Amino acid sequence: MQTFGRIGNDAEIKAGIGANDVGAFLRLGKSVVVSDGWPVSGDSVSLGNNTSVFDVFANNLSKGSGVIIRGTTGTPVLPLTAPFCPIPTITCGSTPVTLLPGESRTLAPGAYGTLSMPNGTSLTLTGGTYSFCSIRTGRNVTINVEGAGNSTINVLGDVRFANGSFFGPTGSTLTPILNVAGHVLRIGAGTTVRAFISAPDAVLSMGRGAHVIGTFCVERTRSDKHIILECPPDTIIPSAEGAFLE
Repeated sequence: MQTFGRIGNDAEIKAGIGANDVGAFLRLGKSVVVSDGWPVSGDSVSLGNNTSVFDVFANNLSKGSGVIIRGTTGTPVLPLTAPFCPIPTITCGSTPVTLLPGESRTLAPGAYGTLSMPNGTSLTLTGGTYSFCSIRTGRNVTINVEGAGNSTINVLGDVRFANGSFFGPTGSTLTPILNVAGHVLRIGAGTTVRAFISAPDAVLSMGRGAHVIGTFCVERTRSDKHIILECPPDTIIPSAEGAFLE
């Protein structure tokens, strides 16, 4: 995240995490665990009670009771990455994609209007480059990405994945790129998203038990309890670096 991040209690972080800018603040809640080998970085870092982390790089570090730092401490080089979170200029189409209740649909690459998916619907993206004006889903929705290479999904506006949903690749398909130019990126409770996410002007909010596999760079982030953040199995691309770093 660029300026502010708050990760809720009992999170599992299996990647590096940091607040990018000079003056930025990162807070990890109570009983958060960061896996061995991964740093926590920021100008100001706050570690909640009983949190266990590996390396910490901060100019201002505050710790609750029972905090364990298993690695080393030091000062960060800020900003962590520059330029922060570049995305391409995004334009979308005029034809909306609106699924009917219970519908499963396959969509070819192209420029579309708003993508709207009611509860329980399913969409397969066959691979390539897609542009949408916004994405909004109901609960228990599935968006599968197929095809060769890293598909790219560009969104001009906001993205909201409701509770219990899935967005990501199928089988051996590579992790897709998700570029968001809007101000809202919502990952609902119990939702899994696997993507390289670049959303430089967005607030990323993650509901209870959300699972993000990939990278994200956003302006700010906040989360509920019990989230899981981890790196994907395929190579991280430079354009997606920022908040999660491999």
